[in-house]
Amino acid sequence: MKNITPFILLPMLFSCTSENKETGMEETFAPTAGSWSFGDTSYSTDSCNLANNAATSPAIIDALIFTLTNVSETAVTLENATGTQWDCTLDGMALTCNDLSEAEIEQYNDLDGNLVTDEDGNTVNPDATRTIDFTSVATFTDENTATYSATIVANCTGTDCNVIADDWGISELPCTSEYGGTFTFQD
Repeated sequence: MKNITPFILLPMLFSCTSENKETGMEETFAPTAGSWSFGDTSYSTDSCNLANNAATSPAIIDALIFTLTNVSETAVTLENATGTQWDCTLDGMALTCNDLSEAEIEQYNDLDGNLVTDEDGNTVNPDATRTIDFTSVATFTDENTATYSATIVANCTGTDCNVIADDWGISELPCTSEYGGTFTFQD
Protein backbone atom coordinates (compact mmCIF):
# COMPACT_ATOMS: atom_id res chain seq x y z
CA MET A 1 0.00 0.00 0.00
CA LYS A 2 1.14 3.53 -0.73
CA ASN A 3 1.31 6.23 1.90
CA ILE A 4 -0.99 9.09 0.90
CA THR A 5 -0.48 10.94 4.18
CA PRO A 6 -1.82 14.29 2.87
CA PHE A 7 -5.27 12.69 2.60
CA ILE A 8 -5.56 12.12 6.32
CA LEU A 9 -8.79 12.76 7.81
CA LEU A 10 -10.36 15.28 9.86
CA PRO A 11 -12.62 15.81 12.92
CA MET A 12 -15.90 17.27 14.17
CA LEU A 13 -17.99 18.79 17.05
CA PHE A 14 -20.19 21.33 19.02
CA SER A 15 -22.39 24.32 19.92
CA CYS A 16 -26.03 24.95 20.65
CA THR A 17 -28.00 27.03 23.13
CA SER A 18 -30.66 26.18 25.67
CA GLU A 19 -32.35 28.20 28.36
CA ASN A 20 -31.44 27.70 32.01
CA LYS A 21 -34.80 27.38 33.78
CA GLU A 22 -33.45 28.77 37.08
CA THR A 23 -31.87 31.93 35.68
CA GLY A 24 -33.76 32.36 32.40
CA MET A 25 -30.40 32.87 30.65
CA GLU A 26 -29.28 30.98 27.57
CA GLU A 27 -26.51 28.43 28.00
CA THR A 28 -24.17 27.64 25.13
CA PHE A 29 -23.62 23.99 24.33
CA ALA A 30 -19.98 22.96 24.32
CA PRO A 31 -18.46 19.54 23.80
CA THR A 32 -16.19 18.25 26.52
CA ALA A 33 -12.62 19.48 26.06
CA GLY A 34 -9.95 16.78 25.93
CA SER A 35 -9.19 13.60 24.00
CA TRP A 36 -11.61 12.37 21.34
CA SER A 37 -11.47 9.44 18.95
CA PHE A 38 -13.28 8.15 15.88
CA GLY A 39 -15.09 4.82 15.74
CA ASP A 40 -17.06 2.63 13.35
CA THR A 41 -15.50 4.44 10.37
CA SER A 42 -16.61 3.24 6.96
CA TYR A 43 -16.34 4.59 3.41
CA SER A 44 -19.56 5.05 1.44
CA THR A 45 -17.75 6.33 -1.68
CA ASP A 46 -14.06 5.81 -2.34
CA SER A 47 -12.82 6.65 -5.83
CA CYS A 48 -9.61 7.99 -4.17
CA ASN A 49 -8.86 4.46 -2.86
CA LEU A 50 -8.34 5.75 0.69
CA ALA A 51 -9.83 2.72 2.44
CA ASN A 52 -6.98 0.61 1.01
CA ASN A 53 -4.26 3.10 1.97
CA ALA A 54 -2.20 2.39 5.09
CA ALA A 55 -2.58 5.98 6.34
CA THR A 56 -6.32 6.40 5.74
CA SER A 57 -7.85 2.96 6.31
CA PRO A 58 -10.83 2.77 8.70
CA ALA A 59 -8.64 1.01 11.30
CA ILE A 60 -6.11 3.87 11.25
CA ILE A 61 -8.77 6.58 11.37
CA ASP A 62 -10.40 4.84 14.35
CA ALA A 63 -7.02 4.67 16.15
CA LEU A 64 -6.42 8.44 15.93
CA ILE A 65 -6.78 10.60 19.03
CA PHE A 66 -7.58 14.31 18.69
CA THR A 67 -7.40 16.97 21.37
CA LEU A 68 -10.49 19.15 21.29
CA THR A 69 -10.17 22.72 22.57
CA ASN A 70 -13.15 25.07 22.85
CA VAL A 71 -11.80 28.40 21.56
CA SER A 72 -15.04 30.38 21.72
CA GLU A 73 -18.80 29.85 21.48
CA THR A 74 -18.41 29.51 17.70
CA ALA A 75 -14.96 27.96 17.29
CA VAL A 76 -13.08 24.83 18.29
CA THR A 77 -9.70 23.44 17.37
CA LEU A 78 -8.80 19.80 16.88
CA GLU A 79 -5.17 18.72 17.06
CA ASN A 80 -3.69 15.29 16.44
CA ALA A 81 -0.56 13.72 17.95
CA THR A 82 1.65 15.07 15.14
CA GLY A 83 0.64 18.64 15.96
CA THR A 84 -1.57 19.12 12.91
CA GLN A 85 -4.39 21.46 13.89
CA TRP A 86 -7.76 22.20 12.32
CA ASP A 87 -9.78 25.32 13.08
CA CYS A 88 -13.48 24.54 12.91
CA THR A 89 -16.73 26.53 12.93
CA LEU A 90 -19.60 25.80 15.30
CA ASP A 91 -23.27 26.21 14.42
CA GLY A 92 -25.79 24.76 16.84
CA MET A 93 -24.66 21.26 17.72
CA ALA A 94 -22.76 20.89 14.44
CA LEU A 95 -19.09 21.46 13.82
CA THR A 96 -17.73 22.01 10.32
CA CYS A 97 -14.04 21.68 9.52
CA ASN A 98 -12.67 22.63 6.09
CA ASP A 99 -9.17 22.38 4.69
CA LEU A 100 -7.84 23.04 1.20
CA SER A 101 -4.24 22.13 0.57
CA GLU A 102 -1.92 22.02 -2.41
CA ALA A 103 1.54 20.48 -2.61
CA GLU A 104 4.04 19.26 -5.15
CA ILE A 105 4.47 15.49 -5.14
CA GLU A 106 8.13 14.76 -4.40
CA GLN A 107 8.48 11.14 -5.56
CA TYR A 108 6.50 8.46 -7.32
CA ASN A 109 6.56 4.88 -8.55
CA ASP A 110 6.47 3.67 -12.14
CA LEU A 111 3.75 1.37 -13.45
CA ASP A 112 5.67 -1.64 -12.07
CA GLY A 113 5.67 -0.15 -8.55
CA ASN A 114 9.37 0.84 -8.57
CA LEU A 115 10.54 4.22 -7.28
CA VAL A 116 11.35 6.42 -10.28
CA THR A 117 15.06 7.35 -10.27
CA ASP A 118 17.53 8.83 -12.76
CA GLU A 119 20.56 6.96 -14.18
CA ASP A 120 22.55 7.80 -11.01
CA GLY A 121 19.88 6.39 -8.68
CA ASN A 122 18.60 9.78 -7.53
CA THR A 123 14.85 10.14 -6.95
CA VAL A 124 13.13 11.91 -9.83
CA ASN A 125 10.74 14.68 -8.85
CA PRO A 126 7.53 14.22 -10.84
CA ASP A 127 5.70 16.95 -12.68
CA ALA A 128 2.65 16.74 -10.41
CA THR A 129 0.90 19.01 -7.93
CA ARG A 130 -1.93 17.58 -5.87
CA THR A 131 -4.83 19.48 -4.33
CA ILE A 132 -7.03 18.14 -1.56
CA ASP A 133 -10.32 19.73 -0.53
CA PHE A 134 -11.50 18.30 2.81
CA THR A 135 -14.81 18.95 4.58
CA SER A 136 -15.99 17.25 7.75
CA VAL A 137 -19.19 17.77 9.74
CA ALA A 138 -19.81 16.38 13.22
CA THR A 139 -23.26 16.43 14.77
CA PHE A 140 -23.39 16.12 18.54
CA THR A 141 -26.06 14.24 20.42
CA ASP A 142 -24.57 15.42 23.75
CA GLU A 143 -21.30 16.92 25.03
CA ASN A 144 -19.47 13.54 24.80
CA THR A 145 -20.88 11.95 21.64
CA ALA A 146 -21.16 12.82 17.95
CA THR A 147 -21.51 11.26 14.54
CA TYR A 148 -19.42 12.57 11.66
CA SER A 149 -19.20 12.56 7.90
CA ALA A 150 -16.23 13.65 5.81
CA THR A 151 -15.65 14.29 2.12
CA ILE A 152 -12.29 14.46 0.37
CA VAL A 153 -11.97 15.63 -3.24
CA ALA A 154 -8.46 15.17 -4.64
CA ASN A 155 -7.01 16.31 -7.94
CA CYS A 156 -3.63 16.53 -9.64
CA THR A 157 -2.13 18.77 -12.30
CA GLY A 158 1.01 17.94 -14.27
CA THR A 159 2.27 15.48 -16.86
CA ASP A 160 2.98 12.67 -14.34
CA CYS A 161 -0.45 12.65 -12.67
CA ASN A 162 -1.80 9.60 -14.54
CA VAL A 163 1.19 7.44 -13.52
CA ILE A 164 0.88 8.61 -9.91
CA ALA A 165 -2.88 7.99 -9.87
CA ASP A 166 -2.33 4.47 -11.24
CA ASP A 167 0.34 3.83 -8.58
CA TRP A 168 -2.10 4.91 -5.86
CA GLY A 169 -4.95 2.79 -7.29
CA ILE A 170 -6.97 5.81 -8.43
CA SER A 171 -8.75 5.32 -11.76
CA GLU A 172 -9.81 8.92 -12.38
CA LEU A 173 -9.03 12.45 -11.26
CA PRO A 174 -10.51 14.32 -9.62
CA CYS A 175 -11.54 11.58 -7.21
CA THR A 176 -13.94 11.71 -4.26
CA SER A 177 -14.01 9.71 -1.03
CA GLU A 178 -16.74 9.97 1.60
CA TYR A 179 -16.65 8.32 5.00
CA GLY A 180 -18.18 8.63 8.43
CA GLY A 181 -18.71 7.09 11.83
CA THR A 182 -18.76 8.13 15.47
CA PHE A 183 -16.69 10.69 17.37
CA THR A 184 -16.49 10.10 21.12
CA PHE A 185 -14.89 11.76 24.15
CA GLN A 186 -12.19 9.51 25.66
CA ASP A 187 -11.13 10.97 29.04
